Amino acid sequence: MAGASVRFTHMALPVSNVDNSIEFYKRWASMEVVGEPVVVMGTKSGVMTDQDRGFRLSLIQSANVQPISGNFHLGIAFSSKEELVRRAEEAQKAGLLSMGPIDQPPPLGYWAMLADPDGHAVELSFGQGPPLVDR
Repeated sequence: MAGASVRFTHMALPVSNVDNSIEFYKRWASMEVVGEPVVVMGTKSGVMTDQDRGFRLSLIQSANVQPISGNFHLGIAFSSKEELVRRAEEAQKAGLLSMGPIDQPPPLGYWAMLADPDGHAVELSFGQGPPLVDR
């Protein structure tokens, strides 16, 4: 498809409580809510954005949430190691930190792992690839 532009736009994440998850991703991933949560076809959902690149996280309320864990996780990149360290320390105090921070050679960089309210694995990172830049 010559000339076609394709990009990763969103991830639909099942959650047990949309409002709790919104607060978590606002606090730990600096995401913002796009509009207010809505009920569509009997299911509450909310949409959040990373603001910079147009990526959206669609939170879909579900009664039977199976947490994302192991090597499959959501990755949040920070523009400074200091900010990641600060967040990891706060996550530790809040009882959310499950691993790290760990400093490893590229491409892994400096990272820490925490769990959202449903146990989904969320990685906080710095130095995984090119620096964050406006596009």
